[in-house]
Amino acid sequence: MVKRKMLVVAVIVVLCLAIGSVAFAAPSPTGGSVVAKDANGNPVQVTVSAVSNADELKAQIDSAKAPGTVAWLQDVTAENYDGGPITLTLAVNGVKAGDEVTVIHYVNGAWEYVKPDSVSDGQVVVTLSSLSPVGVVVKQADGAGAATTGSTSPKTGGADLAMILTLIAIVAAGTVFVTGRQLKKSER
Repeated sequence: MVKRKMLVVAVIVVLCLAIGSVAFAAPSPTGGSVVAKDANGNPVQVTVSAVSNADELKAQIDSAKAPGTVAWLQDVTAENYDGGPITLTLAVNGVKAGDEVTVIHYVNGAWEYVKPDSVSDGQVVVTLSSLSPVGVVVKQADGAGAATTGSTSPKTGGADLAMILTLIAIVAAGTVFVTGRQLKKSER
């Protein structure tokens, strides 16, 4: 009986500790999909991957030409593409219509600063001469930079709910313990 009570108490303690580790995070602000079309409007199959030297490349951005925060930076490549102008539609979390957006394109060892064709909520359309690392720098209309992985994260999860559930678990454990003692006394 004592082993059983100890097991119940141990399980309750583990559950109480686990409640605090739950987080309901906001979607990643580093972006989503890329749709590409050639100069004739034909779809181009592109591959999007993380930029291996992202920090080094971000340090080379001229903030006078691209004010704001890097909201999206990926290496965009295409296999069967002959070159020429290519229009990219980038899904970028945190960008809104009215934001000041600059698309950055890494060409021949330097950033090229490109004005996007259009900006709407969550989407940037830009026409580039080639593919390589492509980024989106956003200065939000209210003057702040767009949310990025390096910025302050929004509050997620529910600390209040975790505290309430912890208290309920403690009361439940106490009730089990007291009831068990009373049953043991009544058996004597």
